[in-house]
Amino acid sequence: MKTNRFVYLVLALCVIGCGRVNREAQGDTESIREEQQDRAQESESTAREDDGKVVLNNCCSFLLPGEWQDKTKLAIRELENGGYVCTVTEVTSENAGPGGLLFAMEILPETEDYTTYPDYRYLGRLVNGAEIRNVVVSEPTDVQYTEETEAKYKELSKQRQLVYDSFEAEGNWQFEKNCETE
Repeated sequence: MKTNRFVYLVLALCVIGCGRVNREAQGDTESIREEQQDRAQESESTAREDDGKVVLNNCCSFLLPGEWQDKTKLAIRELENGGYVCTVTEVTSENAGPGGLLFAMEILPETEDYTTYPDYRYLGRLVNGAEIRNVVVSEPTDVQYTEETEAKYKELSKQRQLVYDSFEAEGNWQFEKNCETE
């Protein structure tokens, strides 16, 4: 009988301890999410300079047309594979619900297989010594605007190629442009 009580006591302590650890882990997860959101917001606010230049991780940049200044939103985040993605959305379409994604510029490790993406354009690669990163642009494969926001969205989407053509390396990086995009 005493053995059973002891077993129940041990089990109860384990359950209480596991619950506490689980709650602490959830708290850690929530604080990590908050940190990531804060970093994404910081990146978003510092990514675009007054002249429309967007710098990604000090290795590359591209220019957004001046008229995009108040019509677009940027979000830059680090990927689990060590790469970066910068999404550019048209604000009125995003606010209306369908998303508003104009494109996602991705800087990926050389080993990342981007050929499985549904709609991508390979712009070239960034090289810094032995480090190589592929530059890929993904465009949406579904409708990103409403009937009310269609004209604004399409006006900006016609200018995407200007943004892609402005891509260049920063710092010690060199950009080797893909022949197919010329």
